[in-house]
Amino acid sequence: FPSHEDIAIKALARLLNTKDTEITLTRNVTEGINITCFGLPLKAGDEVILSTHEHVGNATPWLNRAKLHGIVIKAIPLGKTAEETLNIVKASITKKTKVIALPHIPCTIGQILPAKEICTLARERGIFSFVDGAHPPGMLQIDLKDIGCDVYAGCCHKWLMGPKGTGFLYVSENFRNTLQVYYGGGGFDTGWDMLSQPPTL
Repeated sequence: FPSHEDIAIKALARLLNTKDTEITLTRNVTEGINITCFGLPLKAGDEVILSTHEHVGNATPWLNRAKLHGIVIKAIPLGKTAEETLNIVKASITKKTKVIALPHIPCTIGQILPAKEICTLARERGIFSFVDGAHPPGMLQIDLKDIGCDVYAGCCHKWLMGPKGTGFLYVSENFRNTLQVYYGGGGFDTGWDMLSQPPTL
């Protein structure tokens, strides 16, 4: 019989129009953000675009990495319309911009940001795209393939009405080998041998 985790992952994949192999269960959105933030190949001086409307859960991981590794945070305002916001994002990009990490719906104003257009812009410029999806699942019909982001962290305990301590992290199949994994545990391996030197995964 399939496990509860397998059932949940398959259900989320159907809901989000993606493959179940691209979905990981997390405790919450913030855990997904931390996995993304510290798993991206960034170095000192690389710029990350955030907004002035970030939830503390999306702001603090990036600020922590800035403190630890010297990345540069660029906090931009949001426009009154989707078009204005997209233009602000465009104008904020420099040669040092490596990540655009914005909320799909900011917790402050509830405006739906043009996530698809922002992710298209990022892809065209060779920039990593991360979407904080704490609010849309359960409120909007989410099609992650259409949005085209590299990574999307979502929540199951808000508008999906799931229990506390449930979230998900979508990592695009094409992006899987870019995002460095730092967590390991049961179910992480595809077969391993503790007696080999070094142990294999």
